[in-house]
Amino acid sequence: MRMLLLRDLADAKVTPNWSPVEPETALPPRRRSAIGWLRESWQRRRTRVDLAQLDDRMLKDIGITRVEAAREASKAFWLP
Repeated sequence: MRMLLLRDLADAKVTPNWSPVEPETALPPRRRSAIGWLRESWQRRRTRVDLAQLDDRMLKDIGITRVEAAREASKAFWLP
């Protein structure tokens, strides 16, 4: 019976069972989607607050009425 020596292991061609992870993909998919959801929700909140502060002339420039702007601004941040 042949004895397995440490030098035999060092010479062996072994492929690792793992692969390097890029920094931007280091988070698990569920976590990345949660962070994305938070970013989108925060962006929605900011734009709705800004929309509520526009005057009638600015609303006319973008083609919506005061009622439409108020309806959109009153939505909760988690609603698209």
